[in-house]
Amino acid sequence: MNSENSTQYQSGAVRALVALHDREMRKFWRTWSKSIDLKVKMPPTDDPSCKTPNDMLNHVLHASRGYVRWICSQLKLNDPQLDRPSKSMNLLTESEEYLESLLAVWSTSLTSITEDQCYIEFNSRWKTIYCIDAMLEHAVMHPVRHSFQLDKYMRII
Repeated sequence: MNSENSTQYQSGAVRALVALHDREMRKFWRTWSKSIDLKVKMPPTDDPSCKTPNDMLNHVLHASRGYVRWICSQLKLNDPQLDRPSKSMNLLTESEEYLESLLAVWSTSLTSITEDQCYIEFNSRWKTIYCIDAMLEHAVMHPVRHSFQLDKYMRII
């Protein structure tokens, strides 16, 4: 991804967080891919997003799409035109293609955000107040948390 070296961003913080999001989403995808190769079984849970590695993949991709769309909506930027990830997406090729299109949306949709806009607060869909900077940090940490989860399950099989 170019965003780390790009001068097109209005905000260095946004550029850094988009680059970190890209890195962590790719790491999550590699971890998920390894979990598929190892045929990891998830422990019993009532959380539908964590029943299988494929459910977790769909959850992480869907959340990432939601974060970028939320940011664009709050700042009245163009809505990133990206379909939801398919729940049946379990082929490595399909999920990698979706990931690439998702990360492309991230790298192009947020370039006009200014430093001042980074600290405007909005209510999230789950009723927590976030500034744009905090939502970007949340978006970076989400795949980190789920990579950690899958790594833990791979160590216990």
